[in-house]
Amino acid sequence: MAFKMHEFSDLESCNKALVEAVVLSIDQILSDKQSVNLAFSGGKSPVLFLEMLSKKACAWDKCNISLVDERIVELDHEDSNARLIKMHFLKNLAQKAHFKPFLKIINFL
Repeated sequence: MAFKMHEFSDLESCNKALVEAVVLSIDQILSDKQSVNLAFSGGKSPVLFLEMLSKKACAWDKCNISLVDERIVELDHEDSNARLIKMHFLKNLAQKAHFKPFLKIINFL
């Protein structure tokens, strides 16, 4: 598979194209499967993308959402990536998605 470079004049245009590509991919996967798994990164970089994606019509009830990383903090801590997903994605039309954050890490020391 070859990679194709895309250039955008601003961050909003880039995120809009990414949202469209993700929704199209979800629709294509759901034409053959009953559900789709999505894993998002945390941090501040994906916030605009997550906000825009949350407003897009999609079969969110068939989407399982997880994280590719998490910080070692409580899930409701302001630095938690799970909290970021809840605040910026699991709302609007995407509130029907199924979110499975990382389990709380137990300190055995």
